[in-house]
Amino acid sequence: MRWLCIEHEHRSISVLRSDKEGRVCVTPDFIHMRRGSYPEPETMTKHFQLGAKLFASLAAVSMLAIPASAQTVEEIFFDPAVAAGDIDEFAISPDGTQIVMVADLGDGDQTYVASLNSGVMNTATLVSPAGVGDNDGGVAWTPDGLHVTARYAAGGATNEIFLVPADGSQTAQQLTFTGNNAFDPQISADGNSFFYSDGGSLFVTPIAGASATSSIQLNAGDISEIDTGSYAQVGSNIIFAGFSAPIPGAGNGDPETAFYLTAADGSTAASPTLISIDNFETNNPGGSDIDFVDVTSDGQTIVFRGDLTTDDQDELYSLSINGGDAVSLIAGTLRDDFDLNYFTISPDGSTIAFIGDYLTNGVAEAFVVPVTGGDPTLVSDSSFFDQENGFDVDFGGVDTLQFSPDGNSLYYLSDSGDDGRFRLFRASINAVPEPTALPLILAAASTILFRRRK
Repeated sequence: MRWLCIEHEHRSISVLRSDKEGRVCVTPDFIHMRRGSYPEPETMTKHFQLGAKLFASLAAVSMLAIPASAQTVEEIFFDPAVAAGDIDEFAISPDGTQIVMVADLGDGDQTYVASLNSGVMNTATLVSPAGVGDNDGGVAWTPDGLHVTARYAAGGATNEIFLVPADGSQTAQQLTFTGNNAFDPQISADGNSFFYSDGGSLFVTPIAGASATSSIQLNAGDISEIDTGSYAQVGSNIIFAGFSAPIPGAGNGDPETAFYLTAADGSTAASPTLISIDNFETNNPGGSDIDFVDVTSDGQTIVFRGDLTTDDQDELYSLSINGGDAVSLIAGTLRDDFDLNYFTISPDGSTIAFIGDYLTNGVAEAFVVPVTGGDPTLVSDSSFFDQENGFDVDFGGVDTLQFSPDGNSLYYLSDSGDDGRFRLFRASINAVPEPTALPLILAAASTILFRRRK
């Protein structure tokens, strides 16, 4: 359900939000509703009268539950619209004003750049070269915001990664020459180096002069099998998930149970520093392991998704950069059917956002939790979720969740439960109310709430 809160006697609030019917605005002077099936004025008057009678029997101060995401979420619209397909993954520009996304806007999956303005149609500019076929993820920004990466087939390879101008001039520079399937791109903070995965290994190449011989391998194959999202930059070093002891002939079936620290220039590739997880139960029969990895901005805390126990359940953990006991970050006992997927850390390192079915089995939603751990707070708007239409928030994998550079907003993909097409939404983190009962002052009947019929 959704609540629309209207205060009269010159104490009204301003709300700008969207749903599958359209946008809803409430201001001190008027109510404007477009394309929505909302009550007619006469019906609204009856709601107010009925509400006043009901509230009259209550105490002056009452407690009323409000959905945690109320009045905080808006859809970001693009032209062409996300109608033919959906958005697969995205990255927000360093200044927070633009997005690069892999989306099907009518011509298969392509890489686009667009602005992130509220309440308008933002023009989506094609940045991947014409005629290269479908793009398959692999988006990232250079620190100066002038270029992005795009991933598509070239030279007979399944997928290579290219650097293209963000202005749409489509002059591509090839960065990888794997002949296989490059993925999981990251660009160094100084903009000079490019990191990527291929065939279970991690590589770095200089951006200027990238060639078929310029890449350096950063990990030894018997201590790790690099999966999507299993490495992160830490200053001039790289953290990656690996095995606590070398496993000759390691492959995807071997669970990562530790971390390694190595120099980002490849100088310590043969002798990385082991970072142990002391409370990892190595006899886990489910074979689950560490999947996604990130590090806080101060470089002191590793955050990861993994199954450290024997219950075959992925959870969210933190670990000191020096190793030790991993700490579970979600308070309380989780359901046996709880699923947690991708997560991201706020720029200041204080908050973690994650996607999971924390509240309802099979319903993926976006939550935030302090980096020190605690009770998650719902930030996505799932009031239109429909069990028959699949997950509300994209549960697919990496690059589907990101904070704005100032940490005030969280971007995520959702189909709003109505059509199966994933679109971009922005939640205001600072405005997220606590998931508890909210005091409602009823003096002089100044506030009335009513529920819109679905």
